[in-house]
Amino acid sequence: MTQSIMNMSTYASDLPLQVSETIISVLPRLSSRILFYPSLIYTILMEKLSSREWYNRIDENLIIGAIPFKSMAQPLQEVEDVRGVVSVNEDFERWYTTPSDEEWTELGVELLHFNVGDYVHTPSVDELKQAVALITKIAELGHTTYVHCKAGRTRSATVCAAYLITKEKISIEEAVKKIADVRHHIVLREVHLSVLRDYQATLEGNATTDESSM
Repeated sequence: MTQSIMNMSTYASDLPLQVSETIISVLPRLSSRILFYPSLIYTILMEKLSSREWYNRIDENLIIGAIPFKSMAQPLQEVEDVRGVVSVNEDFERWYTTPSDEEWTELGVELLHFNVGDYVHTPSVDELKQAVALITKIAELGHTTYVHCKAGRTRSATVCAAYLITKEKISIEEAVKKIADVRHHIVLREVHLSVLRDYQATLEGNATTDESSM
């Protein structure tokens, strides 16, 4: 009985996401705009009413999180030592919520923004390479990069996985597990795993080229 109740609770907490995904699969871009604010409110409520946190630190140089509101910018810079931000959001998601390019710059934070749709969309291999390059640069300076989408579950997790695959030379599965260990509610679908496989193939190709040139 207890297990049944727990299963029902899990189903109920994920139901809004399941409904959203059903709509998104039919009308991807339009429905993502319609559902943005309701799903953002859902993210806020889950952070307040469950064990989910707005953001989580993966390692000493990388944080994955939900969209950072303007009020969060200075605390992130001062407390978490954030000097880089990778935003994987459609342009409209950032209009009234997150700091502008200029506001991040004033705080000494470098912003990299990719206009990527929610749910069934993913950064390209080239965008993953750019994101990994920025995270690596900020890490080499001894600072932290905050990677976010709207809820910090899918698009941002794809970017973080690409970085871990590159930095730690681990498999996609190991990278996803490392992220899930600190942020349990991430969701990577086949489209996201597919682009990660394509990204990983470019790394293996570079390694082969380097070995051939030795």
